[in-house]
Amino acid sequence: MKIKNMMLTVGLGVALMGNASATDTPQYGLEYTAKGFTLAEIELSNGNTVKFIEVPELETVMMGEIVPVGDQEQFVMDLIDGDFLQKYLQLTPESVPVPQKLIDISLSEASMESPYYGPVLSESDANLPLSMHAMLGEHTADLLVHRTVTAQLNEPVFIDLFELGLELPASTQSGGSGSCNNSTGYQYFKDNHCGTSGNQGYGKSEGYCYNAMSQNLQKTSAKSMRTTYTRHATCGSGQGRVRHSRNSAGGFFTFFDAYSAPNTVEKWQSKKSGVAWKRRVAFNKMSGNGYVRGWVKYYKQIVQ
Repeated sequence: MKIKNMMLTVGLGVALMGNASATDTPQYGLEYTAKGFTLAEIELSNGNTVKFIEVPELETVMMGEIVPVGDQEQFVMDLIDGDFLQKYLQLTPESVPVPQKLIDISLSEASMESPYYGPVLSESDANLPLSMHAMLGEHTADLLVHRTVTAQLNEPVFIDLFELGLELPASTQSGGSGSCNNSTGYQYFKDNHCGTSGNQGYGKSEGYCYNAMSQNLQKTSAKSMRTTYTRHATCGSGQGRVRHSRNSAGGFFTFFDAYSAPNTVEKWQSKKSGVAWKRRVAFNKMSGNGYVRGWVKYYKQIVQ
């Protein structure tokens, strides 16, 4: 899947038609879309792909993982604890540089309780200032000591999961093609993807499972939230699409917009410290035959 790096424009929002009893009332209105950049792409030995996407205008980072459909639709990042920075450090070896933005975001979230006003790391500086060391925690700081820092990785990195000692749990249900099985996929998606949390939020939450075959789905949070977590399956031929948005003056601000390869399941997570906003998610089947299924989870609070 290629991330769509869109220009900063304001245009007519697309009306997202779905089951009116389950999703939002279709809307037309002004929708602003921000441009995202790939910080790191990590190809895993089991066929999964992990991506970290920066959205500079919103000062945030997206984390996602793409899995081929089948009997083993399992996300490796679910097996690794911590925030985005901690997950990246545990997944990649010391020889792989760390995107600066992952450190910035981790410090920004920590500064909600303990502000840090010191310098950021440079590419040649592996020594953490004491205040940064305390804010990131001993474990994270120790993982950073021998790492170099960069703006972004210039090419994908391959990781052998066997060398990391990661054992994937068995899928909870066996099916011919997992979430994209026309007969049993609705139950497979519900059992394996609906109800998952992403481990980045707590407190008040909202969860919505749309495991039936759909062409377009849209769901807006009932309350203001700080974290959006989604999983969606793109089934059949042609691409799908996923968007994460938040409320803004006059409409919704779309800060993540990506096309999905056919016959894949993807999970994406976006979060923002500070003021909570109404949030919105949209899943669409863009071309070819087939359908999408989706799971949406909103959280009021962010795990620090």
